[in-house]
Amino acid sequence: MATEMENIKISWDEIHTLCQRLAYRIESYVKVDPRLKDRVLLVSRGGLIVGGIVLNKLPAGFFKEVGIINISTRHGNETPQGSFVLEDPVIVIDDMFDSMATARLVRQQFPNAYMMAALTRWCTDEFEQHTNFAPRILEAENWVDFPWDLPANPPNVPSHLMPETNDPINPNHYRRMINGQPIQAIDVIEAFNLNFCRGNAAKYLLRAGEKDPKKEREDLQKCRWYIDREIEKLT
Repeated sequence: MATEMENIKISWDEIHTLCQRLAYRIESYVKVDPRLKDRVLLVSRGGLIVGGIVLNKLPAGFFKEVGIINISTRHGNETPQGSFVLEDPVIVIDDMFDSMATARLVRQQFPNAYMMAALTRWCTDEFEQHTNFAPRILEAENWVDFPWDLPANPPNVPSHLMPETNDPINPNHYRRMINGQPIQAIDVIEAFNLNFCRGNAAKYLLRAGEKDPKKEREDLQKCRWYIDREIEKLT
């Protein structure tokens, strides 16, 4: 749980879990009112991401039309392009119900909308008045960091593209950059508390061909030798 000053960080894994729950709820709504399959509106900007993931979790072609609605609490709202009729029931997806300002504007334009979001700030009377469903309720007022608002993790960098190092103990060909952090075989061995044979097997497997590509087969054979020795202890 975030402290008073910490931002609430939402991971991609949680976003996918919340979107799956939204998809399940949409399917239940459609069983009651099949007209909802005619269209879905995604609220720009965060709603485009959440909505896209939700659509990916529904059967292909689930909705006949997909539209975008741009909402601005400063300059009013913009009618989406397409064959949307304001009085018709329509599913509207956003990333988060925060101040409820967006929900109020959408409700004014689409009085019969089914308003859905991945998160909501509070489950208040106004939430119940303007919205229909949000799978996670945040009880704190901390700022929310969505994964698409954070800097992307550096890619996994192969050894030959890493910055040169003069460290004779930890040369480049024994290291990898994972999410911006250099790791090597010893980090994996220690993390899993591997014994001598298993640690050596992991070492030769991870380093196979890195120091000398011509010896990749030899490295893998050494890996197998240590694995076979460990298996013998179990028989």
